[in-house]
Amino acid sequence: MMSSTPFFHVEGLEKRFGGFRAVAGTSFKIEDGSITALIGPNGAGKTTVFNLISAFLTLDSGLIEFRGSRVDGRRPHQVSRLGIGRTFQTTRVLRKLSVLDNVCVAAQNQPGERLRGAMFRPRYQRSEADVNRRALELLDLVGLSAMAREYAATLSGGQRKLLEFARVMMQEPSLVLLDEPTAGVLPTLGQTLIEHVKTQRRDRGTTFMIIEHNMDVVMSVSDRVIVMNEGMVIADGTPGEIQVNEMVIEAYLGTHHAPAGPAREPVPSGPDDD
Repeated sequence: MMSSTPFFHVEGLEKRFGGFRAVAGTSFKIEDGSITALIGPNGAGKTTVFNLISAFLTLDSGLIEFRGSRVDGRRPHQVSRLGIGRTFQTTRVLRKLSVLDNVCVAAQNQPGERLRGAMFRPRYQRSEADVNRRALELLDLVGLSAMAREYAATLSGGQRKLLEFARVMMQEPSLVLLDEPTAGVLPTLGQTLIEHVKTQRRDRGTTFMIIEHNMDVVMSVSDRVIVMNEGMVIADGTPGEIQVNEMVIEAYLGTHHAPAGPAREPVPSGPDDD
């Protein structure tokens, strides 16, 4: 008998920045094993929703639930341990570490990180070997294995996106939030990353939610599309349904080629990544 508990859902999310209501009562559900796109014009509240889910921002009201457990009220590392991983609009790599080490540090529950585990050298050595092997497999998957020993600072923007994807998959998450994965990269690298998304969903059952402005990508990869405007969900359906939705056409699809400059949503500052 199938459980009635949604895999992931948010209900009535609210977030204000001063007098600006960035997220205004947003609600939606995500199905296990699906690829869902979150789209909308710049400033619609998409990245703010991601920041609320991953606990980089604290919501003002509402709830976030993942596999029957409340996510809101937790800290980012606790959300990660629940099985939710994410990437960012601007890639965050540890530039003074090697490409391989950037992936290794994302591994969960390493015994050498705890004093008690570090006392048993054979145990944490085996764990480190397993971590390195898995990290190299992921780097090979994204085409970066030849650069494993290079500093992450030497990577191009597109390669950093691939590295960040490998790093988030190192956490072995059940749900991955990808924030504009193809933005600012060569089309070939962007397509490579999207193919990796499809592969991870097919082979590992990973669920993805993707913020993306490239409508060709959105319509080709998504099972469902959620559309936001002015902090609210205005449409939710299949790619085919969204393409003919008049509200969506007016709010987004009819204007996404406009030359107006982007107005990014607030992104929380973090510690220096060096």
